[in-house]
Amino acid sequence: MTSQDQQVLEQLDVWLNQNYQVWLVTVVETYGSSPRQPGAMLALRADGVLLGSVSGGCIEDELIQRVRLAELSTKKAELVTFGETQEEQQRFKLPCGGSIRLLVEPVGN
Repeated sequence: MTSQDQQVLEQLDVWLNQNYQVWLVTVVETYGSSPRQPGAMLALRADGVLLGSVSGGCIEDELIQRVRLAELSTKKAELVTFGETQEEQQRFKLPCGGSIRLLVEPVGN
């Protein structure tokens, strides 16, 4: 675990104690080139505030959009894959045709 991952988990605990709905997002698999390796994580609040990184930018923006549109489950964990199609690779600016699979886990509340 990196020091950044430790910070993510510590902040997640703070947010839970402040009664925020929080999701823990963890990279579980990458295919091809990827800016972050499996195990990288971020914590995301229901208001779009986040700490950590799973991709270096565009996927984080997509996760914020999904939480603001109430598209992330508050009841169960889900696997989400980005970059499965060429269109997604271009949209999310994933390097060298790569893709990334994330575990999105609701925590608390």
